[in-house]
Amino acid sequence: MRIEDKARQIVQPILEEHGYLLWDVVFEKEGAYHYLRILFDGKDRALDMDECEKLTPILNKALDESDFISAVDIVDIGSPGLSRSLRKDEHFAYAVGKPVKVKTRIEGGKTELAAGNLDSFDAETLTVSDKTIARKSVINASLDL
Repeated sequence: MRIEDKARQIVQPILEEHGYLLWDVVFEKEGAYHYLRILFDGKDRALDMDECEKLTPILNKALDESDFISAVDIVDIGSPGLSRSLRKDEHFAYAVGKPVKVKTRIEGGKTELAAGNLDSFDAETLTVSDKTIARKSVINASLDL
């Protein structure tokens, strides 16, 4: 099982029990360090710093007790932020009708930035302000609030 999937399995029930929504779990390398990022939000409201501070030790303890994160150097627990990254179908579903930025790779290895409202999405494409973008060309996408 992938580290992200195992972490999701551990933290999601805890967050739901406390009334929060798990936005994403990301395992990535930055420089010499491997980060496990647990990003969560309020179900019907924005998250504040006090809530992050309250849940951090609870989530850290659960992850430590699972003893699966030996490849992780740093666990980062917090909010996905206003300009949250859009990686999964549920993220794009949340963002329909909202302003987004989408960076894509185009011919010759160059990049292009599309900005506007996310009109729709499916498995193959995103539509941003009537412009169709192939999902396989997307480098990153985020809310643009």
